[in-house]
Amino acid sequence: ELTDAYITLQFADAPQLRTHVARRTLNPTWNQEFRIEVADDNELQDHPLQIRCWDKDIMSSDDEIGAISVDLNPLLLQPTQLSGWYPLYDTLRGFCGELSLVIKMDFIGDVNPFKESGA
Repeated sequence: ELTDAYITLQFADAPQLRTHVARRTLNPTWNQEFRIEVADDNELQDHPLQIRCWDKDIMSSDDEIGAISVDLNPLLLQPTQLSGWYPLYDTLRGFCGELSLVIKMDFIGDVNPFKESGA
């Protein structure tokens, strides 16, 4: 059965983010980029990135297809990126698909690197 799928992303106390709805498909593609600013790297240690896949319903509440919880601690050890196919699980049905994700972390300091130069 075809779905009208979308993804929600939740990290710590940051506002929830959401993709557009990919209508009438079993192989949705979003190719969307989101930015979450994290002031304290302890949050990366304490809170996983929660990703949920939903089926949008018009007449009733949306149905959760599955979820992923991504541990962000590896970003602190090698501050580059996490990428790959992540299994999507439903608590009743088990494995129900997978999502291709790229999660990047950029350190942004308070120091202007051009302050001392003549540029």
